[in-house]
Amino acid sequence: MPRDPAETLRKEPGYFGTRLRARARRRRTQILVFVDQFEELYTLVSDPHER
Repeated sequence: MPRDPAETLRKEPGYFGTRLRARARRRRTQILVFVDQFEELYTLVSDPHER
């Protein structure tokens, strides 16, 4: 896991998807990511660049 996950996502938006797909392939399984309250990204974050 990266030291600063938020910074990693800013620099490499596909980082976690890549890691999860690799893990699923190694384990021959599927991974479901469910993001709850995603709307808060738009309602609580005022900086458009950060959104």
